[in-house]
Amino acid sequence: MAKSPGKPKSPLMFQAREQIREAIISGRLAPGTHLKETRLAGELGISRLPIREALRLLEKEGLVESHPYRGTFVKRLTRKDAVEVFTVRGVIEELALKLMIPRVTPEMIEVLRQAVSDMEAAEKDGDLTASADKDLEFHRLICEFADNERLLAVWDTLALQSKIFLCMGKSGFGVDTVYVRTHSSLLKAIEAGDAEIAVSHLKIHISDGIEYLLAHSCYDLAPE
Repeated sequence: MAKSPGKPKSPLMFQAREQIREAIISGRLAPGTHLKETRLAGELGISRLPIREALRLLEKEGLVESHPYRGTFVKRLTRKDAVEVFTVRGVIEELALKLMIPRVTPEMIEVLRQAVSDMEAAEKDGDLTASADKDLEFHRLICEFADNERLLAVWDTLALQSKIFLCMGKSGFGVDTVYVRTHSSLLKAIEAGDAEIAVSHLKIHISDGIEYLLAHSCYDLAPE
């Protein structure tokens, strides 16, 4: 006897997830904020059930945390979280580079070059959010061009947390000129087809990013 299909997930759940996620990433919902289902339902104009389902998805993404008998809260990210997110991202992207470079095409290079150009333009305009978006777009493209769906899925989850760190405050490194320009060196190595040099540039890029983040972020990073 064939199994009946599972209950389709509510579009309202996904809408709620997107809106709550964006509020967390932008800082409108600060770390430690109690996410009360009733209040969120009223603000978003939907019932509590989609809100509850959305919060469960956000917990899997590492953006919220639930505590028995207390409720669900925006997760307080720590210095340890920052190091872990960017370190694991670095490992994933190293593999992506090794998978991508042997099959790189001029079209891929042009797409990556446009992402770097857009990032530099956002940096000149002082647009932190746009710079962070283009930074993540560049790195996601590397993973996408690696043509490995599971690798990309893991990276996407980490990217959500990465964006919080990239948008951490007035001196966030998302608009730092030196940091932005390190993407150009990485792109040149990719274009040259040199995986070893590309990985070397990536390691420096990730390491410098972690160091700059911990030194300059205005975000309230909790102790380890």
